Amino acid sequence: MSGISDLARWLAAASDVAVVTHVHPDGDALGTSGALVRALTRMGKRAACLCDDPAPHNLAFLPVEVYQPENVPFAPRYVLVCDAGSEDRIGRCAGLLSSADGAATLDHHGTSQGIGDVRVIDGGAAATGVLALALIHELGVEPDRDMAALLYAAVATDTGNFSFRNTNPAAMRAAAECLEAGIDLDDMNFRLFRARRMQKTRLIGAAIDGMSFLMEGRLAVIRVDRAMLNRCGAQSEDIDTIVNFGMDTEGVQVSMLIEQRGDAVKASLRSRGDIDVAALAKKLGGGGHKNAAGATLEGTMAEVETLLVRMIGEILE
Repeated sequence: MSGISDLARWLAAASDVAVVTHVHPDGDALGTSGALVRALTRMGKRAACLCDDPAPHNLAFLPVEVYQPENVPFAPRYVLVCDAGSEDRIGRCAGLLSSADGAATLDHHGTSQGIGDVRVIDGGAAATGVLALALIHELGVEPDRDMAALLYAAVATDTGNFSFRNTNPAAMRAAAECLEAGIDLDDMNFRLFRARRMQKTRLIGAAIDGMSFLMEGRLAVIRVDRAMLNRCGAQSEDIDTIVNFGMDTEGVQVSMLIEQRGDAVKASLRSRGDIDVAALAKKLGGGGHKNAAGATLEGTMAEVETLLVRMIGEILE
């Protein structure tokens, strides 16, 4: 495994860099990628943020331009993969790897394998944004206000506004540095955690109304299918964070949200304490963190629910 200084030297020698992140990007993905693009641009390099999907509605205010792989503004010789550890997680952007002169990874998922010759993977970091801030300092760049806004979005969203178990002193110090750079904390927190479209509010209500509790209330199960999305006028991106409503219920140790995505089913898992849902997700071809993980499985929603309930039941016994 490589260190921050190794990645800084690799980037310093790169002439142009495509900073790639995972499909269906979240705050850590876009915040980390956007901040690093701004840092590399400040160093006089060509850099762009690439993702298979555009920024979701709730993150569209962030100061980062997201390119899809078919409209990248230059032919990148180097690829830096952020907040993802496998080619399947970056979708069509994986096609850039075959023509690149080199690739590297910056990630905080403990289940990550990484891509490229230089791989900085720290499962103890609260967010990839924390690692990105250390990398930016190693590159000799002083974060400006826009860079700080991106980094704050990265760290705040992956720690649940500094309320999740993964919140640690390094995450709090990173947030403090973002404040010192002049971000508007009230506006950032409103946009990141409270503002939502009416359609998402309707979807939350429908999903919670259909939530069920199994195993004497220790497991919460939330289901979102295409019909529910259509009734609410919502989109897949509106599903993000709904799984947390299960964890907010007294007595719940694991919350599971299953979401229909075409012919597949995406499962989002959250847990409390020492219950390791990342290990479960890894068995199913997914990954994540000890208390927050996910996987995408083939089959119907009923089949996936039956499988996951059985596997979670074995953990909770």
